[in-house]
Amino acid sequence: MSNIEIWNKIVDIYEVNKRAEEFKLQDLWTTIFKELFNYSSLNNEIDTHRVIHLGSYDRIIPDIILRKNNEDVAIVELKRNVPLTNNYKNQLLSYLKQLKLNIGILICNKIYLFLYDYTKKDSEQKEFEIDIVKNNLSGEKFVEIFSKFNFELNLVKDFIENNLKIKDDLIQLKNITTEEFIKELLVNYFKEGGFNKLAIDNFIKSIHIDIRPTKEEMAESVKYMQRENVKPYNNISVSKSYNLDKNKAIRICQQNNIKITRCVTFSNLSNSNGKYPANVSLSYLENDWMIILNDGFNRKLHVFNIPAKTFTYKQFYIRQDKNLIVLGINNNFVDSHPQQNIINRLFEYKIQTIDYSNQEI
Repeated sequence: MSNIEIWNKIVDIYEVNKRAEEFKLQDLWTTIFKELFNYSSLNNEIDTHRVIHLGSYDRIIPDIILRKNNEDVAIVELKRNVPLTNNYKNQLLSYLKQLKLNIGILICNKIYLFLYDYTKKDSEQKEFEIDIVKNNLSGEKFVEIFSKFNFELNLVKDFIENNLKIKDDLIQLKNITTEEFIKELLVNYFKEGGFNKLAIDNFIKSIHIDIRPTKEEMAESVKYMQRENVKPYNNISVSKSYNLDKNKAIRICQQNNIKITRCVTFSNLSNSNGKYPANVSLSYLENDWMIILNDGFNRKLHVFNIPAKTFTYKQFYIRQDKNLIVLGINNNFVDSHPQQNIINRLFEYKIQTIDYSNQEI
């Protein structure tokens, strides 16, 4: 089988078994690494639930440790089909540190790859996610680089870093590609072409450039909502809404090991228009900016972390009388103001969804 055929087979197996108990998932993925990635249990290349000694205590650690040439090379931790949480991530990072390894794989609702750099803090470690869907080129590459015969630390490192660079560049390109930016490019192009300055100015004033997500990007947002089990606003009974105040929302985040930044914006999902409304100080754009959105209908907190200087004020709708950013975040996690031609894809900065329906508030 080709690598993409192997990946698609893994997706089929995952879909059938994604709600299985964790002990069954371990057996399943042990078989996958044996038969599809060529690791041999007879040669001790797959080590499951190894016991290590910490002081006077024995402790069971990772679900699977992959080995090559009689050395540990990667840790695989398995969870049911649920979103990644900080607890899961911290558990895997602690295993990596205990075994002094660099590569961790966490499989839950996606495949998350972690590259551990011992010169950095846990919060600074690089991670890359792979959607478990058919014909995913990242999934095909995952099969290639984690095959026993191909596995090398540098190949995995390059794969993660290159993909993160692509993701960061795409975000930056989307952020700088504004109407003003495109018009400036056109003015410079026309000037170099020898056109009359007055004609250029009149033409630029006469046109409107509409920058919006493609149908494919909006479809991606819908798929995201489906994966996260977010119900459309118009399908929810208003009587089921459960609003929080900002302090309670922050406390829930802290209980789930989320570090709170200095600049925090909080909003409850409105029962009047199905959006998360908020007014925000312009100074937040200069700092690491956390947004916490409470979906009181589904009892979920959606947490976003936007690095400092990711956006400029020109990309938002500004309330002129008070010089504040006006957010109108919809249930796709897009800050949308169609009349002002403003669309900000905030879902790209989501770090966690917390289901607090069974938590004490």
